[in-house]
Amino acid sequence: MLSYGQAACLVLDKYPSIKNRKMAKLFFENSPLAVVYLCNGDPMEPMIVAESIARKNPYKYRRYPPIATTQMLLPTFGTFENGEVDVQGSPSSPVKTVARTSTSCITPAVASSSRITPTAAINKNERLLITDTNTNVNTAIDTTNHGTSKADIIDYLKTTYRATEPANDDDYEALFITNLDFYEELKGRHPQLEHTLTLQQLCLWLNKESATFGPLKARRVDGICKKGRALWRSKRAL
Repeated sequence: MLSYGQAACLVLDKYPSIKNRKMAKLFFENSPLAVVYLCNGDPMEPMIVAESIARKNPYKYRRYPPIATTQMLLPTFGTFENGEVDVQGSPSSPVKTVARTSTSCITPAVASSSRITPTAAINKNERLLITDTNTNVNTAIDTTNHGTSKADIIDYLKTTYRATEPANDDDYEALFITNLDFYEELKGRHPQLEHTLTLQQLCLWLNKESATFGPLKARRVDGICKKGRALWRSKRAL
């Protein structure tokens, strides 16, 4: 049986690496869709249905468990179309390292190593995302200077959004915005951002700035329960 994260990756046409599984699960947490399989179908063929339909038909649409119930064998080493590299040991051992670079190939010297280090994999004007195998927390190493560093992104959001009602509301519009909405807006400004920053990393940044943007709150939007923030957006940024 696939895990929920693996199934979420498959329906999004993503390779089921550790990082992609986290991104896929975050995507569906902010989505009105559910990842399921038919009770009389093949669990290896996940599908997407509306969350409301899945809840109303629990015997027809089955949910995936958080952890896979069978060992899924992945390539020992591979470079994929999205530039992501997976380095793995035997099927019984955990993933050693997951890294993303802007290059589409890895040199033999790097490929032969059991662990990809920042100095071995990072080049000028690139951003490397490494998964710490001890804490399983993503850490971004920023070497760019094109308005996409953490400081640049947080400064832009603080300039554009505010949690308190402005004195002159003619210059602002009130809205309810999710983390995914933030991420899509930033990608619209910087199309290459999705290759250097994950939705999960942005969520962590926003949580640390809760004093500015406020905590996440649940709200029903168009009949769907979503988690987001009630903010004021500057019309000058439109």
